[in-house]
Order: sequence, then structure tokens, then C-alpha cells
Amino acid sequence: MSFSNSPNPRRVRRERGRPVGHRVNPTEFDLPGPLRYLGNRKLFLVMGLIFAGAIVGSLLYGMIGLGSSATNTDNPPGMTGNEAPDVPLAATGTAEPGATAAPVKRYTAAPELTIDTTKKYLATIKTSKGEIKIELYPDQAPQAVNSFIFLANDGYYTGTPFMQLAKNQDGSKFYAQAGDPTRTGYGTPGYTIKKENTTLPFSKGAVGMGGSAENSNGGQFFISFGDYPALNGKYTIFGKVVSGLDVLNNLSLLDLTKASSDASGDEIQSITIAQE
Repeated sequence: MSFSNSPNPRRVRRERGRPVGHRVNPTEFDLPGPLRYLGNRKLFLVMGLIFAGAIVGSLLYGMIGLGSSATNTDNPPGMTGNEAPDVPLAATGTAEPGATAAPVKRYTAAPELTIDTTKKYLATIKTSKGEIKIELYPDQAPQAVNSFIFLANDGYYTGTPFMQLAKNQDGSKFYAQAGDPTRTGYGTPGYTIKKENTTLPFSKGAVGMGGSAENSNGGQFFISFGDYPALNGKYTIFGKVVSGLDVLNNLSLLDLTKASSDASGDEIQSITIAQE
């Protein structure tokens, strides 16, 4: 049998309308709409680099945010939000209709301003180590003082620990933060008040609100262990320790700068307010 007139099986078949051996070039395709730019190698490479850069940038931002721990004493963190789940309470301290008992008090709104800004108030914080007396300055920060007095009189601070959210570079105490029933450094009473700019210095014994943002003040407060003029004006300072600095220095702090801590932190047993 002769195969002289039959096609050669080894012969490369031609594609319909395309010569043998022609390589496909993406630029020859006429893609619809924006897809046609995929054939431009340079543009495709540039877009890929931009996309990769955006991903890397977002990862770095997240790492910086998570890594901005409370060890930077030039700008201690304002702790707000992320409070433990609980049931809001009305500003009068009575539970909302249908609410069940909750381990942490919260309020639906900031209390009305009821203090006399022309008067001076003295807060006495009782601890197992002794008493700390704080002179409050309603003329400097009326909203902060009013909130502090309201929460103190309502028993919100009772049983809350003194916490360490930042340290000096040598590891010594920077400030003691208090007023967080969740013991996380993020608890709030359920409301916030605006930041009040005060002229009082961030000095030893200074008492200030725990937030630095415009609407991050509320329930948490701190007491400074030293003088930090670089922080003047960054926080609402609404009082100063006038008695009991030795008690303050001896307080055991719940160390939130560590992943775990054996120290539970001395607690506030009570806060009483006296008007002078």
C-alpha cells in the first residue's frame, strides 16, 4: 500500500488563519474595555508594584499600631473603647427596662453638670495601703471633675485596680491609671466627654483623664509619679494629690505592659467627695 499521496503525520498542522510557528502575542488581542490594558506589560508591572506596595504598607501600619505599646513615656496611650460586654445603665444608676444584672456598670449618657465651678472639691481615695487625697479643680476642667464626682458617688470606681499602662525607660513607674472595671485598660463608663485644655502641668501627683483624643475622656484617670513637662497640654489635668504620695508610691499596679502579670494591682476601696 502506498502512502505517497497521503498527508505526512509528522507535518505540523496549520491553525486556521494563522501560519505555522506563529507565537501568540497578548498585545494582538483586542480585549474589551479596561481589560485591553492587561496587554501592556509596563503598565501591568506598574499596577502590580502599586498593589504590592499597598499590601505591604497596610501590614506595616497594622504592626506599628499593635506595637505602639505603653512603654513610650513621651506620649502615653489614651485607653478607650473595646470595653467588656455589659449592660448600659441610665445616668441615674437605675437599670434600663428589660436589662439583666451585669458585672460592669455603664451609662447611656454623660451626667449633667451639677457641680459648683466656683468651689473646690477634695476626693479621698481609700486603698489597702492607705488614703490618697486629691484636690479637684472644677474651674480648670468642669466636665472632667463633674464626671469623676458622679462616678465616685455612684460607686463606679469601687473595686477597680490601679494599672500600669506605661513605664519609664529605666523600668520605673510612670503613672498609675485607674477607673477601669474591665481591668483591660480599655473600659469606659459608656459615655465620653470632650477633652478640656488645662494649664495645670503634668507633674508629680497630677491627676488627669486617661484619654488624649478630643472625645476619649470619660471614666479612667491617672496619677503621675513624676514631672513630665513634655506632656503639658496633651491631657486634661483636673486635680492634684495633696496628701498620700507615699501611699501612691507603695501601690502595687496591675501591669498591662506584659502579656501576663502575677500582680493583680491594689484596688480602690472607696472614693469620698467633700466640698470645701
